[in-house]
Amino acid sequence: MEVELCRDNDWLLSEEAYAIYAPCLYNASYMDYKLKIESYISNQLTDIFVCTENGIKLGILVLYKKEFAAEIMGIAVSSKFHNRGIGRLLISTVMNYAQLECMTAQTDDDAIEFYRKCGFSDEKIIKEYPDGKSIRYNCLLRKSANDGYTCKIASLDEMEQKWNYEIELHSEKTNWIIWKKEAIDHFRKGLCIPYYGIRNGEIICEATAILTHNFGLDNTVELNGFRTIKEYRGKGYFSRLKNFILSDLKQKGYLMAVVGVEPCEEINKKIYGHWGFTEYITSETETYPDGTVIEAEFYGKKL
Repeated sequence: MEVELCRDNDWLLSEEAYAIYAPCLYNASYMDYKLKIESYISNQLTDIFVCTENGIKLGILVLYKKEFAAEIMGIAVSSKFHNRGIGRLLISTVMNYAQLECMTAQTDDDAIEFYRKCGFSDEKIIKEYPDGKSIRYNCLLRKSANDGYTCKIASLDEMEQKWNYEIELHSEKTNWIIWKKEAIDHFRKGLCIPYYGIRNGEIICEATAILTHNFGLDNTVELNGFRTIKEYRGKGYFSRLKNFILSDLKQKGYLMAVVGVEPCEEINKKIYGHWGFTEYITSETETYPDGTVIEAEFYGKKL
């Protein structure tokens, strides 16, 4: 699953999107939904995020942005895909992507437990409506309550720290020392974008976008250097970083991301396929600084 900013206005105004989001509008008519979504689209302070899996739209989150904070105007998951953590993934990914200090929402008795499970604190209020009083909840999620994990483009100091960690970790240091020098040189020249996942100040996972390796294709970028510290593997941290990276690259105007995998790495190939990297691009060989030669197959995913 991945979460990204939705720029397909035709889809947002479709019956499919209406079926997902209508519960946020108390099952309003399609015309009322259309008017609401058009107001969101025309508002520069509003972003609409969509969660997808294998091309299928699963959920929608509408965010009204403020400085370092934002309000959830609505969040909905297709009834076919409830209880899969999609709502929580939408919130955590958007929180990281927008680099928010806090996120707010207002909800009712039907949804308050969902927000509490996502780490929101809440305050019960009574609101007056023309047809009477109603119990509502003002909800607040602070960055510190969001498990201390954030995704970002690395700084030079963070790169130095992470590469020194990798050099110490590996007994054969020659390759890593050379790769560090190359990576930092490329970063300084604007030839790559290093992305880090950081939890409570510790760099726990990373990936790099290589801007100069486009395989002869327009607006294409290679992703490599996927690494996660062992004790944090299998806990969803890298998936959140991957979603952040793909959204950021799409914002920057890239149309395709490509990953490489050795033919013998069947598990990694299946993982990349699950993420949507299914379009075969090419095969190439790479020579490491110590003379080791590897073959890699490259697979692309449209952004």
